[in-house]
Amino acid sequence: NHAMSLVIGCQSFADEVVENHGIPLSRLTIVPGATNIDQFTPTQEIGALRDPQHRLPVRLLYHGRVDRRKGALDFVQAGRQLLDADENVRLLISGIGPDVAPAKQLVEELGMTEYTDFSGALPYDEAARAYERGDLFISPTYAEGFSNTVLEAMASGLPIVSTRSVGVVDCLTDGVNAALVEPGDVDGLTQAIRTMIHDDDYRIRLAQRAYHDVLTKYSWPVVAEQLEAIYRSLVPTEVDDRWKHLIDINLDVEEADLSCRFRQEPHLL
Repeated sequence: NHAMSLVIGCQSFADEVVENHGIPLSRLTIVPGATNIDQFTPTQEIGALRDPQHRLPVRLLYHGRVDRRKGALDFVQAGRQLLDADENVRLLISGIGPDVAPAKQLVEELGMTEYTDFSGALPYDEAARAYERGDLFISPTYAEGFSNTVLEAMASGLPIVSTRSVGVVDCLTDGVNAALVEPGDVDGLTQAIRTMIHDDDYRIRLAQRAYHDVLTKYSWPVVAEQLEAIYRSLVPTEVDDRWKHLIDINLDVEEADLSCRFRQEPHLL
């Protein structure tokens, strides 16, 4: 209530915040997420599979937080369906998170150990290597604030299969720059991946449009200009410091109230 400006990453997330917290939409300024297009960049023809003849497995990349709310387990289940349909695929699960162990257990239960690689964490300055390993980027997430990994995949020239979820639909449109299914629809996810594998024109067209979008809308210079404009607009504005009676900024961590679950487990954010 005392912030001079409230910046949020996308319209769908803004609508959710308004609905859940009663904040007037007019208080929110939408500035999208951004990515470093110098760090994340195509290493081969945009949208192309490394082996168009499918003699080598098509590498399906899940990169980011390994969390069932991000669709990590749905990704594994779709992989099993693809293998059952005789698709030549390999699953690459890159990242860490609360559901690494359940994902590994599911892989073992479904008999997919020989078709799945868990690569663990990568330092941010080496994150581009993860995208270099994939043919398709799969993000079956249930909700995002604004997905950095989707932007990184777009900048890396990878075709994307994701979901019609908060924080995704603001930068991806089904049939335009990605293939989208409903969150939790493993059958739909499987079919979308199969279509992406076999329809070369469709896959390349979507990946090329996604790459164009990230360059023109979601690169650091483009978004930085939007943020700079907000700061400049606030320069002549009087600072509202009426919040000081609510929060003691000198409070030591040891004295802070940690009853809030998000303070106890920051990763839940």
